[in-house]
Amino acid sequence: MHLARRRSVSPFLFRAMRDWAALIPADVWQELRNDYLRAEARLLLQEHELDRVLAVLDHAGVPVVLLK
Repeated sequence: MHLARRRSVSPFLFRAMRDWAALIPADVWQELRNDYLRAEARLLLQEHELDRVLAVLDHAGVPVVLLK
């Protein structure tokens, strides 16, 4: 778990390993799930903030090009 978190891949592991959840120790699976849920919550907050900023810029007539 330490390495997965250090490399920021634990949320991806949770999604990729769903079919094998029964083979993974419950405590490890719970940690992966928690990391996934935290990442999703962070993403939702970032999307909300992006929407807010884009609306302000649009209202001001500032053209925007999103990269990545």
